[in-house]
Amino acid sequence: MPRVSVLMSVYNGERYLREAVDSILNQTFTDFEFIIVDDGSTDGTAQILDSYSDPRIVRINNEKNLGLAASLNIGIDRAQGEYIARMDADDVSLPHRFETQVKYMGNHPEIDFLGTNLRYMDENSILSEKRLYFESSPLSSTYLKWRLLWGNPLAHPTMLMRRSTLNHYSLRYDPQFSSAQDYDLWTRAARVCNFVAISEVCLVRRKHTSSIASTRNYEQRTMVYKSMGNQLSWFLGFPISPRVISTLGNAFRSIYIDQTDYRMAAYVIFAAHRKFLDTATFTSNEYRLICNHTAKLLSTLSINARNKSRYLAVYILSVSMLLLSKACFNGDFAKLMLKTLAHRKV
Repeated sequence: MPRVSVLMSVYNGERYLREAVDSILNQTFTDFEFIIVDDGSTDGTAQILDSYSDPRIVRINNEKNLGLAASLNIGIDRAQGEYIARMDADDVSLPHRFETQVKYMGNHPEIDFLGTNLRYMDENSILSEKRLYFESSPLSSTYLKWRLLWGNPLAHPTMLMRRSTLNHYSLRYDPQFSSAQDYDLWTRAARVCNFVAISEVCLVRRKHTSSIASTRNYEQRTMVYKSMGNQLSWFLGFPISPRVISTLGNAFRSIYIDQTDYRMAAYVIFAAHRKFLDTATFTSNEYRLICNHTAKLLSTLSINARNKSRYLAVYILSVSMLLLSKACFNGDFAKLMLKTLAHRKV
């Protein structure tokens, strides 16, 4: 049986498909099967896939378009490998990707999900040399579990997952999520599994106008907030309204979001911060990262609250300084606080 099952779903992806497929077939690590689910494509996708004769490719053809989540679940159920690697049909995996990830997972049996760093390229495959998905330091399991309360810090097409973990906990993508399926899965998995994202760049992600992030941005944000609300409510043990989640998410600056929503959002941040520090085991560096991220959440909330009331913005900052550890406040937070007090845009 293959060591890795590479899982790709494609729907009308003819423009970039060959480059993506070739990047998998040209990996330095060769012990894999490549499961490609053609999710009812009506363009030249099938013809491109027909041109390959590599025995590692496993074709699955959906009779009609089922959506990404359902197609990925079909691939997971078909997979035979010890690990399942995700890949998108418009990205490029660097040649050492699987070699790097399989080696790491072999040396760290406690890790269930492994992501990597990435760079970006445009529609013409021109690489952005400077921009990374996250800073150069690796992201630990404890810190990622904190970050997963507030959004998705993991790049879906970089992930390598233990198939035994997915099956043991019955973890699958939820077809009800037409986008942000990965974030929903990570939030559920984070309750029982360990995550790591290494700093090495192993994939180049393509940013283009036909991507889901571009064409279905509002829908994607809505799905993210749904998962975020589910995770925060589970973690804190009380329901959090969609209005408060929207306030935390910093996307809907609606006239319907009032000062009460902002105050409740601040309370959610305080409560989550305190509970996480009381229940998690962390290193001094993880503690610093968590505190810095908490300060950033509160700073952003306060700046957005200025649209309702300058007094409210100052109130959030003042209470933050009283309730949180000194470790939460650094030079960046001080600058944001001064801008908030001055009522100037950041």
